[in-house]
Amino acid sequence: MSLLSYLKSFNCKLFYCSTGKWNEKTSCSVTLKKKSEEIKKLGIFKNDIVSIKPIDHEKLRILFDKGNQPLKTEFNFPQKISLNEIEKVKDSFIGVLPFNEFKKIITDNETGKLKPLFYDNVRDFLGLDENVNENINQTLEDKQFPLFQLLNNGITIVAEENKGRANKFVLINYQIINGCQTSNILFLNKDLKGIENSFVPIKLIITDDEDIRDKIIVSSNNQTKIKEEQLLALTSFQKGLEEFYKQIGDNLYYERRKSQYSYDPSIMKKTIVDIREQIKSYLGMFLDEPHAISGYFGKVYKERKSQIFMRDHKFEPYYISGLTQYKFKHFVNSKKIARKYNKARYHIFMMFRKICEPFEKVESSNKKIKSYGDAIHKILINESKCLSQFVNVTKVIDSSGVNIEDQKEIYKKSTTNTLIEEFNKLYK
Repeated sequence: MSLLSYLKSFNCKLFYCSTGKWNEKTSCSVTLKKKSEEIKKLGIFKNDIVSIKPIDHEKLRILFDKGNQPLKTEFNFPQKISLNEIEKVKDSFIGVLPFNEFKKIITDNETGKLKPLFYDNVRDFLGLDENVNENINQTLEDKQFPLFQLLNNGITIVAEENKGRANKFVLINYQIINGCQTSNILFLNKDLKGIENSFVPIKLIITDDEDIRDKIIVSSNNQTKIKEEQLLALTSFQKGLEEFYKQIGDNLYYERRKSQYSYDPSIMKKTIVDIREQIKSYLGMFLDEPHAISGYFGKVYKERKSQIFMRDHKFEPYYISGLTQYKFKHFVNSKKIARKYNKARYHIFMMFRKICEPFEKVESSNKKIKSYGDAIHKILINESKCLSQFVNVTKVIDSSGVNIEDQKEIYKKSTTNTLIEEFNKLYK
């Protein structure tokens, strides 16, 4: 404050933060514009520059991630060329890095471990048994170091900022968005004699524009053989859902990226819900379409992708459906529920929701879905109550006359209708 008198002029930059979802069409947006004009009229800011930026729950999460785990690295990058100037991109380069310089990007100086740089990849490291990875590893083991830069597609890095100059780069908040497999194999071979003679092809983009960044991420991942539903892993909703699973504290994990928990011995495979299982459980439990799930998954996803993972959806119904399939699997494996019912598990999830629901189901975008989900969650985490309700559901199946041993019956919509009718007869 003692230096305030020395300031001749300054700008005004404000943030309006909310845990809700920002919508330009609301009265709140009009209010912010009005307040911005009122502040400008005061005439006390440089060139009347006044900015009021709305920050909603999605943006808050992104800012938290950046603040909580800021990644920084320093390295020399002399063998590069600048790409043409691009709108909203501060700088972009393509070139090759000596392995010893690339090692600075991927290795944590304090722990010697691999940095968490692959958050924006569709897949985590798939291991050395995977064909392409085996070939990359063999190239290094055969000491074909000069050939590496010709045989490898390279690494794509996106950074928010570069504080270095000329050939010295100081990257802030960066991620490797393409090249997860190559990076992991190079790290595993970092002590191989002669590897310092390897050069790694690099594409580096410096931008803090999230739309540009997301386009680059999707484009980079889409150039390989990736299924459409796997690209969901890159969306903000998926990242938020992954964090939501962790925050609940039931020791259940959402695997939005293939194999992301494979190398964490503290996480058991049975506690992991992948994207496919999440979609199936949600469709069966909350959209009342368990019969549709038994078909070819790619077709199921394409036909219903406009109904799932919407930006305005709450995380609760997705988590509840994931936890439900986990609990059901637990009871089947412990023989507390007969294994034959596993064939109709998605029908069971639907009726479990119906038998436990505190009030009439609401849409996943409705605020009331939270209290709706909380009531079901309390039953799910109570072992005896949860088992009791699953047993009640199996009784509905038994009394309905549906032959769950006949797989063709499971595929029919009429089977779903029959079970709903039987449920209503017994519980409504």
